[in-house]
Amino acid sequence: MKVLFISSSRVGDAILSTGILALLIRSNPNSKITVACGKAAAPVFSETPNIEKLIIIEKRKYSLHWYYLWSKVAGNFWDLVIDLRSSLIAYTIISKSKKIFKKKNKDLHQLKALSLLFSQSKIIEPHIFVGNLNKANAEKLIPGNKAVIAIGPTANWGGKQWPPEYFIEFISSISGKKGRIKNSIVAIFGLESEKYMVRPLLEYLRNIEHINLIGKTSILDAYACMQRCTGFVGNDSGLMHLAAASKIPTLGLFGPSPEQVYAPWGSNCSWVRTKKSFNEIISSSSYNYKSEKSYMSSLSSETVEEAFIELLNKNA
Repeated sequence: MKVLFISSSRVGDAILSTGILALLIRSNPNSKITVACGKAAAPVFSETPNIEKLIIIEKRKYSLHWYYLWSKVAGNFWDLVIDLRSSLIAYTIISKSKKIFKKKNKDLHQLKALSLLFSQSKIIEPHIFVGNLNKANAEKLIPGNKAVIAIGPTANWGGKQWPPEYFIEFISSISGKKGRIKNSIVAIFGLESEKYMVRPLLEYLRNIEHINLIGKTSILDAYACMQRCTGFVGNDSGLMHLAAASKIPTLGLFGPSPEQVYAPWGSNCSWVRTKKSFNEIISSSSYNYKSEKSYMSSLSSETVEEAFIELLNKNA
């Protein structure tokens, strides 16, 4: 079975789509899959079995990236085309069957919408494949003899980022010898290019025991590391969905993004948000999506701490 799978350019959405591939592989163990996705999202699929080819879609002027993709896939006959980008590609190539994602209800959780595409009554949860090297790297980075709290302090936009000083308050109260989770330490996740977003946090951490993984792991290494952690607290981001997929207790922090659509999924997950709803934030006269200022300041560290402790107790 020859399959073309067109996924997202964004890491978070790509992670949410991984369960579809896992379901497809279980149902068709001899399938031969070509994945097309953005450069940032590509490493999510690097250990997924049955992938013959990975095509990177890099945005180009006049939407020429779609012509580039078409030129790579049009010469083949496909048994199944799955297009999660709602592009025109699936309509222009030869295939036995097509699944084209078109979200009719914008308030529906992304995983529910994806599951409906495949007529699944049960949610198709993310499933990330990792290799033995990823697991070995994680064992070196995350100790097994103490509680480690994973922290995701960055986001793809400053407006969605809980202020670094709030993370400092949370970490100082929750971890360490006298913290709510006694003798725990934190592990900080993120990209090298995101360091500037959290300089005050990194400065604070220099004075306490911690694990700084910013810019030091691949996506799959980060996933394997999270599997060894006690829980995760972080902004609405790809890291949040990665943590949720790893099945550790995951608390997502929301402000100018809709939790009903992108809340971390699973019985191991929960979320808290700002005092204002998503619609209240974006309808305010002061809202500016081009601004990098945080819209998360009304979410207190005390609220996050209590929500995290409640989540850990629930999953104990």
